[in-house]
Amino acid sequence: MQLKHSNGFRGMLLGVVASEILLPVLSERAWELVAAMDRLDGPRPFLLRAGLPVPNRCELRSSSVGGERVCYFDQGAIEQEVTTWQHPSKMAFRVTGNTLPGRRWLTFIDADYEFASVDGGTRVVRHTTIGTRLYPRWYWRPLERWGVTSEHAYVFANLKRWCAQGARTDSEPGI
Repeated sequence: MQLKHSNGFRGMLLGVVASEILLPVLSERAWELVAAMDRLDGPRPFLLRAGLPVPNRCELRSSSVGGERVCYFDQGAIEQEVTTWQHPSKMAFRVTGNTLPGRRWLTFIDADYEFASVDGGTRVVRHTTIGTRLYPRWYWRPLERWGVTSEHAYVFANLKRWCAQGARTDSEPGI
């Protein structure tokens, strides 16, 4: 996780956490699965079972720069503005509102997904920028990374499962 001081979030350090997965589908299909965000479910990583907010679904209200997306969790919601929409290679979002618990000490700043075609599939890389006021850093940094990568793993597990299931219908879960 890379950390830097933030001018926009007084007293916070910013850190970027990246995770990636290789999906056995073309980038167009991977893009559709990520953009749909209908419903997340399935087995949860340990920290999500232990009480961290669990993402349930995201609603994309406009698929263009400036559009709005709201992601609903079991303990609140995150409102986002679309900042990049480069179909089918990159989508990015800036957090504009957050009702998740603990946001005074640790909050989400922005997120993006990058899609790259590889042999027989697509590499999806997810970056999440967090802001933190938790000290000492040597103690909290690994725990913050674990929390964010747990949320990434949960989303990626849904993507992987849907790819294995083949084409999805409106009644099947989506991410």
